[in-house]
Parts: sequence; C-alpha cells; structure tokens
Amino acid sequence: MTIEEFYKVVGGDYEDIVAKLRGEARVRKYIGKFIESTTFSKLEQNIQNKDYENAFLEVHNLKGMCMNIGITELAEVCSDLTEALRNGPKGDVNGLFETVKEKYEKIVGLIQAIEG
Repeated sequence: MTIEEFYKVVGGDYEDIVAKLRGEARVRKYIGKFIESTTFSKLEQNIQNKDYENAFLEVHNLKGMCMNIGITELAEVCSDLTEALRNGPKGDVNGLFETVKEKYEKIVGLIQAIEG
C-alpha cells in the first residue's frame, strides 16, 4: 500500500497532508511516530480504570494527533468520545471507546501495510 492509497482508505486528503507537512517523507515520519505513541494504550488503561479525567486528556491528544496527520476517520470518533468525557462521563463511554479502538486498530494495521 502506498501513502496515497492509505489516505484514500482512511478518509484523509493526501494532497493536503503532503502540502501541510511539506513532503511525503515527513508524512511518513509522522505516521511512524503515530504508531509509536503510547497515547492509545494510556487511553485504554484509563477507560478500564474509570479514570475519565485522564481518559479525556488522552483521547483529546489522540484526536489532535489524528488531525495533524490527516487521519480524519479516527479523528471524528475520537471527537465523539472527547465530548462524552468532557466535564465527566456522559452517554455510552464504553461503546464510544470500542468504536475508537476498532478504528485505531484498523489504522495501525493500514500503517503497517504501507510500503517501506
């Protein structure tokens, strides 16, 4: 899979992100940093521990990372969870987290499939 194909699958704008980050090499660099990040694992741990204040911070960070590298599909579901956790948990936090987890795992798998 190429980086351009990756962006088509995840609902991102390849041309926009390449322009924003000034080249595909930098896009590749930041995508690599995305999967090295511990933000998702911290989010998952906080959700399991019902530490919603820190879960909010982690999902907010994850949303920002996604927006910075143009992973729109994951950014949108992170936004939903962020709002459910803002000022204390509201709604189906666990269901929203499961959606984030599903999308995150899909994105990581796709990133790992990008050609070297």
